[in-house]
Amino acid sequence: MQKILIVAEGSIRFNRLQNMIKNGQEETVICRCSSMSEAAETIRSEGADVIVADVSSSIAEGDGGGKLPFSPTKGNAKQDLGYIKQYIRDHYNESINNSKLAAIIHLTPNYLCTLFKKEEKMTVRAYIEKVRLERAVFLLLTDDMSISDISTEVGYKQPSYFCRVFRDHYHETPSEYRENRKSIGRNSRNG
Repeated sequence: MQKILIVAEGSIRFNRLQNMIKNGQEETVICRCSSMSEAAETIRSEGADVIVADVSSSIAEGDGGGKLPFSPTKGNAKQDLGYIKQYIRDHYNESINNSKLAAIIHLTPNYLCTLFKKEEKMTVRAYIEKVRLERAVFLLLTDDMSISDISTEVGYKQPSYFCRVFRDHYHETPSEYRENRKSIGRNSRNG
């Protein structure tokens, strides 16, 4: 069960956001908080699986575009890192740096890096690359996009850098990876 706390001014905004979030999610409980401090207190008292939605952005006004901008408050380490990991999965194709991520959970960039390394056994940068490469593999195997387009789609500005990172991780270029997996599929269907 996921619990979402919405900080909203007025019931019209709250109802609009509640409908946007609830759409098709039977296992979600949505509660209204009148302030971020009330939401933070609710997080402290009720534990994990709580997301605080800061609705002060334009999406709260009903522009309908994009995802809701979840903005967590500082809490326990695992919960904070869960927010960061979700943010990375949602924004992997954008420019992400430690300062931006640290600001989301109200930590310093250095402390975020230390905490992430301790809890996840990898650096923030390594996690971002992991998410990007997983998406790239999916696109290589399911789409006929060019390598350059895939590079851009997963957040690499330079296709040559993307190819180097991919080769370092998978020991073959993206083109080789795609061709080798497709030939394996053809051989298993013919064999």
